[in-house]
Amino acid sequence: MADTQRPDRPEPGGGWRAPFAWIEYAMQWVVFALGGSATFRVACGVGVLALSTVPVIYVIEGPERQQAREHLRWLVLVDAGSRPGGGVAVRGILEDFHQRGSISLAGLRLRDKNLSGLRVPGAQLVGVDFTGTKLVGADLHGADLTAVNFNGADLSSANLAEARLPGGRARGADLRRVDLSRCDCREADFSGADLRDAKLVGTHLYMADFHGATLTGLKLGMTPATGIGYRGTEMSAAVIPGPDLRLANFTRAEMSGTDLSGASLEGNVFAHANLEGARLRGAQLRRADFSDARLKNADLTRAQLNGSILRDADLRGATLTAADFSGADLADARFEDAVVGRIDWFDWLAGLATPPVRIVEIASTWQVVQDQSDNGGTRFIIRAISPQPTPQPTPN
Repeated sequence: MADTQRPDRPEPGGGWRAPFAWIEYAMQWVVFALGGSATFRVACGVGVLALSTVPVIYVIEGPERQQAREHLRWLVLVDAGSRPGGGVAVRGILEDFHQRGSISLAGLRLRDKNLSGLRVPGAQLVGVDFTGTKLVGADLHGADLTAVNFNGADLSSANLAEARLPGGRARGADLRRVDLSRCDCREADFSGADLRDAKLVGTHLYMADFHGATLTGLKLGMTPATGIGYRGTEMSAAVIPGPDLRLANFTRAEMSGTDLSGASLEGNVFAHANLEGARLRGAQLRRADFSDARLKNADLTRAQLNGSILRDADLRGATLTAADFSGADLADARFEDAVVGRIDWFDWLAGLATPPVRIVEIASTWQVVQDQSDNGGTRFIIRAISPQPTPQPTPN
């Protein structure tokens, strides 16, 4: 290399600039020496090649690294599911998997976790065990929850609309204000669950089990729509069908104030259930079992009770106007102050093609009397026939 390319020696001088000048001079010599080395040039070429290869390798190995990360997160999820706590981490992993749709969430064990606010709409959660887990306000809209276990879980205010829950279990679960609209809950077990203020519009509850459940004040029958429909010259109020409750079991259920107007409940079991003040107007209750049920002050106007069992039922103060009791079992039922539509109600029942069981014996215990209603009109109510006093023997 020519001498003209060599670094120039700095001029001697003092002051604060001198150290910097000598440092620069030394660095120029390093560059000058290495620039003339073939080995350095080769090393630089190799370095550039290596640096350009790293991004290519990173892109090629990306899927494998992602798969490894998912596998690790899955192991963390499985391990955390069998341990107490860890709700925040579990929720984050579940939502991340769901957003990327990269892995099935079926069969997980997530007991006693706090997963409130979980957002996994449409997720595949078949057979997941959520026993005792807190899912307050969770979004499970449209999720597949087939055979899921919600026993003892808190699902208050959760969204399960249009979800699939056939064969699911929710024994003792808190389902207050839960949205189950159009949810498939066929053969689901809601024994002991609290469903107050739940939304059950169009819910499929065929053969569901509500043994001991709380359904106080729910509207489970046909609901009048806000608009009015017109057909020809006649005007009829449009109605929205209630949930499918065919063959559902309501044994010992708490249903006071529940509205079941127009509902199809043929063959359903209400044994020992509390239906005080319930509305059953026009309900289809053929062959239903109301054994020892509490129907005090219930409205059974035009209800179809053909062949139903009302043995030991409490019908005190109930409205029975135009109700069909053909072939029903009314043995030992209580009728004090029940309202009927005619003074000869017991004779009318006895004259039916299929009269109620033991109607003659029942008619000998009760009688219909005319009474004045609160609005000043006339009504007919049932009263017990007072037993005749036993004549006392004449003293000798």
